[in-house]
Amino acid sequence: METTAQTQEAQELTAKAAWDSATNDQAESLCIICLDSARAVRLLPCNHCTTCATCTARLIGSSAERQCPCCRTQFQRVELHALDSEDQSSLERALTYESATGDGLSLKEFLLTTTIEPFVLHADGKIPVTLVQRMGAALEIDALCEGADEASLFSGTRDRYWTDLIDPDLCLTPPGSAELARWQAAEAETDASGVVRWASWVNHLDAARHRPLLADLAAILTLALPQLEDVSGHRLRGKRLQVVVGAFQHMIFSVDQSQQTFYRVSDWHIDGTPEERVVATATCYVEVSTSLVGGGVEFARQAEVWVDEPEATVTVQPTSGSLLVFNNALLRHRVHTISGSGRRRLIVFHLIDPGYRQEPSAATLPRQLCAQRRRESLTALAAAFTEVLHLRAVPPEVLELVWSFASTGATSEELQRRRDDSRRCRLMPRADSTGTLAPRTRRATGTGTLFVSEWQSGTGTSSDFEGTTSPRRTMAPARFATGTFRRTMAPTRYATGTFYRGENNLSISEGMGTPPPASRNERRCSIM
Repeated sequence: METTAQTQEAQELTAKAAWDSATNDQAESLCIICLDSARAVRLLPCNHCTTCATCTARLIGSSAERQCPCCRTQFQRVELHALDSEDQSSLERALTYESATGDGLSLKEFLLTTTIEPFVLHADGKIPVTLVQRMGAALEIDALCEGADEASLFSGTRDRYWTDLIDPDLCLTPPGSAELARWQAAEAETDASGVVRWASWVNHLDAARHRPLLADLAAILTLALPQLEDVSGHRLRGKRLQVVVGAFQHMIFSVDQSQQTFYRVSDWHIDGTPEERVVATATCYVEVSTSLVGGGVEFARQAEVWVDEPEATVTVQPTSGSLLVFNNALLRHRVHTISGSGRRRLIVFHLIDPGYRQEPSAATLPRQLCAQRRRESLTALAAAFTEVLHLRAVPPEVLELVWSFASTGATSEELQRRRDDSRRCRLMPRADSTGTLAPRTRRATGTGTLFVSEWQSGTGTSSDFEGTTSPRRTMAPARFATGTFRRTMAPTRYATGTFYRGENNLSISEGMGTPPPASRNERRCSIM
């Protein structure tokens, strides 16, 4: 009599033989989950080959039971069936989590133990010199603003050192399309060889006036596409992608020749918000002056988001012509302080997760700037009148009259106001009783999160006050918190003790209340 083990082994061998005989047919079918990519993974022990590598990786990461989507049998391991050798590394990277879970690691443990290096690709001199020179000339503020409908859209400053040349915050999703305004991604098509072409408008760049710049942006994205595939695990060739484009410059100079300027670019952050689903970012360093010191980009695991100084980090030092590509979903990064005198100019491409496309897309939406809509509409109206009424020329007054009844779009002032409101909501998302947005703090050290703008001194100690202390009102609702807290937004405040918010005011007392789970202030940032 065969034992249970022998019976199970015989069943597995029979199923494997059946699968081997039908591998080619199954591999040519589509994944039953996404209905987009080809089936590439066989689940064991059920031997079903019904999913692609990306969907299998998501299934492993999101399902505690790890069930086969076909028969609901709990699978123990997977066997990769690469469609061709070119896809092998990309598919194996997408299934990295499976090898960790084979040892019984949880998702959090896997993120804490996975290495950082495979998800950060840095290459000096990756961008050809001629392309860098063309981009440098095209990104001059005078060149961007020449003949533009609204020159102010290409020269916004955040401080004395930072200028936004192509600002994604000026091109947000239409009002009412999302709970919180998001970056409006541009549509890009890639062919089988990975060549990129734009399939929609890109930010507020004009299709005619900025045609050379748009062509060079597509060329840089084409160069970065293989690295984006490597760090994200997605096959991007022959697909329609959504990409957020941005460009900015840092002009570092010394006001006083006797003192050196130090410019702190950014603290730890990720690009975009969780709702925007930026899975990977490619950064092209068009210009980095040799007289500048610092500016290295440091990466750490996203799983260590509560650790301000993680032990495991990777730091790269880009130069002019460098291409830096990294996984934005697994990693966070910061940019070190810059000193000296000189200029840095960068172009960034934020890749939206292909599995979570932004709707409505830029390909189906009109341009946001009213002046650009007007020019396109007048051109279309003139062509329509000529074709339908067989007129050689339509008086401009007639076209303007028609446009006056159908004019839509936003002015540059309205776009800038939306940008400022969006940034303010992300940094100061809580309003007081008068509706005024008040500053909020974020956890730096301690065991909880304290969201207050002011506090009064009680039994604890606080260095926030000098002289006589007096009660100060806070915005509601405040949070419980215990430990030592540092307010990072100027002016800096330090306080120790246990903080407790009563029904009507805020007081400091020992042993009152229990801190709830700490949360972190979500802030969008795109700083390299």
